[in-house]
Amino acid sequence: MAIGKKNSGKFQQDAVVSRFAIDARKPQEVNAIVKAAMAQAERNAIYRAEQEAKAKANPRFIR
Repeated sequence: MAIGKKNSGKFQQDAVVSRFAIDARKPQEVNAIVKAAMAQAERNAIYRAEQEAKAKANPRFIR
C-alpha cells in the first residue's frame, strides 16, 4: 500500500504547519512572512499612487 510515503500530502502539510509554528515563535521583526507582506504593501502603495496619477492625467470620462 501507499500509506506513509514521504511525498504524500500529509507530510507536506506537516512541513507547512511546522514552518508556521516556527515563524510564530520568532519575534515579529524576524518573521519572514511579516517582512514579505510589509514589502509587498509598500510596493502596492507605490503602484496605486502611480495609477492614480495616470488616471488624473488621462480621465476616462468626459463631463
